[in-house]
Amino acid sequence: MPEAMAAVPTLEVRDLVKYFPVQRTRSSDVSLRGPRPALHAVDGVSFELQAGLMVALVGESGCGKSTVARLIVQLQSATRGKILLDGNELRGRSRRSRRAWTSAVQMIFQDPFSSLNPLHTVRYQLTRPLVNHQKGQRSSREDQLHALMATVALTPARQFLDKHPHELSGGQRQRIAIARALAVEPRVLVADEPVSMLDVSIRLGILNLLAGLRETRRLAMLYITHDIASARYSADDILVMYAGELVEGGTSEEVTQNPAHPYTALLISSAPDPALRGKQMPRLSTASELPNLVNPPVRCRFASRCPHVMDICKRQSPTRVELGNGHWVRCFLFDGAAPVGPTKPTDIDTTNVS
Repeated sequence: MPEAMAAVPTLEVRDLVKYFPVQRTRSSDVSLRGPRPALHAVDGVSFELQAGLMVALVGESGCGKSTVARLIVQLQSATRGKILLDGNELRGRSRRSRRAWTSAVQMIFQDPFSSLNPLHTVRYQLTRPLVNHQKGQRSSREDQLHALMATVALTPARQFLDKHPHELSGGQRQRIAIARALAVEPRVLVADEPVSMLDVSIRLGILNLLAGLRETRRLAMLYITHDIASARYSADDILVMYAGELVEGGTSEEVTQNPAHPYTALLISSAPDPALRGKQMPRLSTASELPNLVNPPVRCRFASRCPHVMDICKRQSPTRVELGNGHWVRCFLFDGAAPVGPTKPTDIDTTNVS
């Protein structure tokens, strides 16, 4: 990546933290005394989004991916950390400042049916952001609507504008949701599992649409998914998230071809491979367990599931190690703690990966 391009990212996330307080009751396992416990949903996440590039945030369900997305678009407030747009942080919580932020940072939700108002037509749902953000004149509104529909390949527009969401297919609804996000001319687009609710046959069309928008509109895009195969197909870079922390990152080719963290290898193994021809994948030990994220101890959060776990993994949290070519990992296998080298996808089991 050219140095000039990397100097000022369109959006930057610095040490982002989100804790959710846990309700304490006499019937729960949480103590009624002492500091109030909290669920560590996002813990120290940092990354950058550059114009014209797509970064995929990959991990299993419950790892904190969607929480990161909601923090970026200001649907939730961070416990700590900063989110910078062109080097500037959101100032205040006034309606004007939030509108300026949402005009630049938009989100596509996972379920296109629930993200659209079932009581209103497509025309109404595309017109509202244009009016609220004062995009264009009333006299040119119809041309704007037709242009948006053409952008998401729903033509002729007159066949769709006066329909309600329930009259459209799942793929068409998601394209309307994308058009609505594009209406305010954003510079950052956050796509939270945009194809997981769609039929397999139409997922590729949506991914190609997003890839085309990234290039033609120079959008800085965050693609959130549990499917590392689609991340490799669509994204320039991949970040792997586990239990609220980023554990590996790099170019999509480097991360998928040379996975360093055992969890990344597990995700790759969980992706369907036609070459296996129905052969059963190996499984994790039944003794493995997910980490407790309510005031978690200071250790590697993947230790309870890792096939290469060492004593140091149970005592300390690994730091980031640079592997070269922009590839990095947080794992004691690469800091001199043990002679074990990079893990391969076939070394890892795939139980409990969603």
